[in-house]
Amino acid sequence: FDAPNIDMGILNISAPENGCGLGSSTTISGTVKNVGFSPLTSFDASYTLFGNTVNETIQVSPAIGFGETYDFSFNATTDLSSPGMTYIFDFIVSLNGDTNSTNDSLLNYQVTHYSSIATPYAESFDNIVGGVYGMFDLVWTGDPATTSSFYWRSNVGGTSSSSTGPNGDHLTGTGTFLFTEASSGTTGAIAYLTSTCVDLGNMTTPAIEFWYHKYGADMGNLYIEVQDAGLWTTLDSIIGQTHTSATSAWAQRTIDLQNFIGKSIAIRFKAVRGTSFYGDMAIDDFKIFDLPDTESEVNEIVSPFSKCELDFGITEDVSIKIKNNGAVSIDSIYASYIYNNDTVSELFILTPPLASTKD
Repeated sequence: FDAPNIDMGILNISAPENGCGLGSSTTISGTVKNVGFSPLTSFDASYTLFGNTVNETIQVSPAIGFGETYDFSFNATTDLSSPGMTYIFDFIVSLNGDTNSTNDSLLNYQVTHYSSIATPYAESFDNIVGGVYGMFDLVWTGDPATTSSFYWRSNVGGTSSSSTGPNGDHLTGTGTFLFTEASSGTTGAIAYLTSTCVDLGNMTTPAIEFWYHKYGADMGNLYIEVQDAGLWTTLDSIIGQTHTSATSAWAQRTIDLQNFIGKSIAIRFKAVRGTSFYGDMAIDDFKIFDLPDTESEVNEIVSPFSKCELDFGITEDVSIKIKNNGAVSIDSIYASYIYNNDTVSELFILTPPLASTKD
């Protein structure tokens, strides 16, 4: 076909999304595409909310050619700070000489500012029966909500596939946990488990803690994300297989949330499927709580380790791994051990300091 010399259209609105903690000065961003042969150097954009219209001229630098896209943001921000409110926008872009109006508008774009639950918060998932997917309760939702894709579902006992998943929940072995059913879906498919909004306003050193199990030869990756002011960012990740059998002990993960003190956020588990059905990853016993100021633990003895008698030398290194379970970074720590009734104690200077929840 013959493309016009001048034609552009709006592709999407990238921010904000439905979410938590939307503020009184929220930035509105979107993407346009040049579908004309003339380079696009500027265009007019507007949005209307509650009958009030904001008009701006957007400068495109560098100019974009035919088929190229440009991400833009309005200079004027808007107030989306009322929890429970759904805001409905109409967006229009225009360009002198553009006679094709069919791609110039995006109407009825809705953004909901979700209400929040209070903290501290703890969830064992034992109030959920096995076999549930989609909406698990008023706090947790799985997406996609279908059994024909890679998806989150609740379970009691072992998962339906052999050689993958745990043989029971974390605490008792007989309760409910949530896991990704990898018997459906394709390599790289994504399943989300998302919380409702959580109000951290009354917390001083907030963190999340959960237990996980990732046994399976073709295990995928698990990403832990936070939504703040309508935008998702990754907090942490657990890559690949971390357990060697269905009976392996569940592992604990703690993640510092002190960067979000006073805010309303949501937590999301993003599971990415591996290459086969050997990829049932599970979580259990989730909580949001205040970290103590100072708390550390020994989580591994690195050396010495058991070996043949002739392999031991006159001197052997003694090494441990520690974890900071407190809210304050650790820059020094005393450690000691007892051997043949003799105590050895040393002061260790940590450079750089060991950050909260890290080992």
